[in-house]
Amino acid sequence: MANINANTPQLKVVKQWLDAFFVRDGNVMDPVLSKDFVYETLPKSIGLPDERRERHIQRLNEAFTTVEKFEVRI
Repeated sequence: MANINANTPQLKVVKQWLDAFFVRDGNVMDPVLSKDFVYETLPKSIGLPDERRERHIQRLNEAFTTVEKFEVRI
């Protein structure tokens, strides 16, 4: 989990988004994303399609299965 003092609504969303990555579960991100969320891959010239919310969460979960842990070092 991310160690963030989430005193504002914006920081609460950032913390929840980061927590989804640290626990490697895209479903944790579900409440953070709006119902009309669209993920755009840039640059457009590489030809990847935009992803709606459900597909983006599915792709994150697929990617997370290949990662055992996230480690941050300073």
